Amino acid sequence: MKISISVNSLSIPGGLQNWARTVSEELLRLNHRVTVVTDNIGTYAQVFNCEVTDKFPKCDISLVNNKDFLERSNGFKIFTSHTFLTDKGRFSKGADAYVSISKEIQDLEAKRGFKSTVIGNPVDFSLFRFTPTKKLDKVLFLSKDGRKATFNILEACQKMGLKVLIVDHANYAHIHNIIKEADLVITSGRSTVESMACGKNVLSANHRTIMKDFTGAGLITPDNYLENMKDWFSGRNNPIYFDTDKLIEQIKLYDSNYSQELNKLTFKHFDARKNVKKYLSLYG
Repeated sequence: MKISISVNSLSIPGGLQNWARTVSEELLRLNHRVTVVTDNIGTYAQVFNCEVTDKFPKCDISLVNNKDFLERSNGFKIFTSHTFLTDKGRFSKGADAYVSISKEIQDLEAKRGFKSTVIGNPVDFSLFRFTPTKKLDKVLFLSKDGRKATFNILEACQKMGLKVLIVDHANYAHIHNIIKEADLVITSGRSTVESMACGKNVLSANHRTIMKDFTGAGLITPDNYLENMKDWFSGRNNPIYFDTDKLIEQIKLYDSNYSQELNKLTFKHFDARKNVKKYLSLYG
């Protein structure tokens, strides 16, 4: 089939851009003809192995992530909501099917009259390979725009004698290789599941420009995984407010024995091969 994927910008990588990259690669593997449509064809367009354009082609399925693209797209339109924090990312009338990336979004959009299917953010396990670690030595802080959190993370790691690596959007294209070198990843959003796919302990915490406070869910464990998955590992339903001491407290909960179970849970709920097929099943 001919399938389009729309994303607002490819100037810098982020969660939505990596979602589009993962979905496009899996659709290509299934021998579909894929076009990525964006209003900003930036440098990140180079990582895509399909056509990238600013015009919608005639297609069978349009995967839409932004209400601005809804009227411009054609074919069977599937609107995915990745966030309720921006108006453009929330559901709008005109799609043939609706997808929420979390139970939290599904419930909120249901109150607005939109029925949707939850499909977890697809992760390519051939890229994010299981590379468990035995002890805590290196901490990776991974955030697109989380500079406000940097001081506390550096201070906490210094007090604990841990090495720390801070990575922003400039290196996202190769983030699968960077994650493999870490023992613990401090992050939020899509990077939580990509890190757990690699078998890493993940501390959900961030202070992005759109966030008032430095918050998160804390250390994700096999026991709290499913509950935290409901709000996309954000901690919004039961937030921890972080300072240096609270970070140290959560980092000390690191347990290398979590690696395998975190990997298995992530594969069960976020494997790209299964979840892209769920999108195609909505078409019939």
